[in-house]
Amino acid sequence: MIKDYIVAVYFFAGAVMAAKPGPRKKAGSTRRSVDAGDKDRIIAGLNDKIRLLERALQAKREDAASRDTAGRKQAEALGEALNRINVLIHSTLDLDEVMRRVISEGCTAIGAETAAVSLRKGDKWVASYTYGFDDVLGAVMDDQQEPHAVLAIRSKKPVVIDDAFTDERTNHEHMKKWSVRSVIVVPLIAEDEVIGVIFFNHHRKAVHFTTPQASFAEQLGSSVSMAVHNARLFDKLRAELGKRRLMEDALQEKQEELEIQAEEMEASNEELRVNLDELQRVSQSLIDSDFRLRLAMEAGELGLHDYRPPTGDIVVDAKFRQIWGLKPDEPFNIKAFYASLHPDDVPATEAAVN
Repeated sequence: MIKDYIVAVYFFAGAVMAAKPGPRKKAGSTRRSVDAGDKDRIIAGLNDKIRLLERALQAKREDAASRDTAGRKQAEALGEALNRINVLIHSTLDLDEVMRRVISEGCTAIGAETAAVSLRKGDKWVASYTYGFDDVLGAVMDDQQEPHAVLAIRSKKPVVIDDAFTDERTNHEHMKKWSVRSVIVVPLIAEDEVIGVIFFNHHRKAVHFTTPQASFAEQLGSSVSMAVHNARLFDKLRAELGKRRLMEDALQEKQEELEIQAEEMEASNEELRVNLDELQRVSQSLIDSDFRLRLAMEAGELGLHDYRPPTGDIVVDAKFRQIWGLKPDEPFNIKAFYASLHPDDVPATEAAVN
């Protein structure tokens, strides 16, 4: 806009310079010719305006370049933070640990003052994890109090609110109660399952969230949603493995009983048939469990490993090698396992293993 105005001024100045003094005006005429002195003053004034406008244009260019540079630097910093968070997320399947680390690191990266994770429980929101916002921990809220959370879940996109006290997408009284001036709401959804939302809040004053911050929030939500989904799938798999072990123990006990009965020949044919039927039932249950286990592992893209303490070796299957990036013949042991963990997790893991 300023550039166009400068061009117009130049055009007008040229027109003035090209003008020649006209003849003396006739009696009764209202036209007035421009003499040389008038032209000089007009041109000088226009030149002053042009210089001012050029300086304003240059200042705008420098300001835009500065904002562009700052935006790139912020995007790079947030990208590095997201990479760190992803490493933390994939270093453990402990859901509580995942959530605590995510809101701590995410809050620091995005520059928020507090953060909270509200999980969806029926038609309510339960503040289950917080960072710098202990007063809200455990609070139960409904959709009327958290309309911006509902919007995030429905749109499956982060909801960015620069002024929570005036924005029509928030419950103003609820925002004032918790002194939330600005907030980004990040939806947590995995395979159409609504998990909850993450809130990144500012309290002291309203702030403007940038495009890189909104993009960071969206990518963070995707990573956390998948991590939560995998952690829940792992819990189901662990429960299924526990049932399988119980059935294996039951099968072993039944086999021992059958061996004793066969050696002593004290059981009647009818008793033997009943025991065989029971063995077949347990065996079939084990087969069914094994089938469910394989389905669960395939769905969750999980691998199995078997740690052997005497040697320190860890025997793994093909899927485990694929996930960990191991070659088909590459050995894997407990030292390599510890090296792959986050340094803060190694002592606790060693204690648990030993």
